[in-house]
Amino acid sequence: MYYEAAEIWLKTDIKEKEEKAGLNYELAQKWELAEECWRRIPRWDKIALCCEKQGDQKVDLAIEAWLNAGNKLKAANLLRRTGRWKQAAGVLTGIKDK
Repeated sequence: MYYEAAEIWLKTDIKEKEEKAGLNYELAQKWELAEECWRRIPRWDKIALCCEKQGDQKVDLAIEAWLNAGNKLKAANLLRRTGRWKQAAGVLTGIKDK
C-alpha cells in the first residue's frame, strides 16, 4: 500500500513529491528507493537513516550523510561501531586522522 502511494506521489507535479514519496517508501521499508528520493532534495538526515537501514554495505555513506547533516555524534557512533575508534575520536575533536 505505501509502495504504491509513493509511486503515485512521484507521478504528480507537486513541489513536495519526493518528500511525500520518500516518507511512503520508508513506511514500506523500501530503503533504497527512499534514499533516492531524499538524495534529490537533499535531506541528509533521512539519507543517513536510509543508509543505516540498508546495513553494513552502506555504512560509509551513512557516516558521510550524518556529517553532511551536521551530526558529528551519530557519525562518530557509526565509526565506533565499525571499529574505527581513531576516526570516531577525530570526528568529535576535529583532529584529522593521519
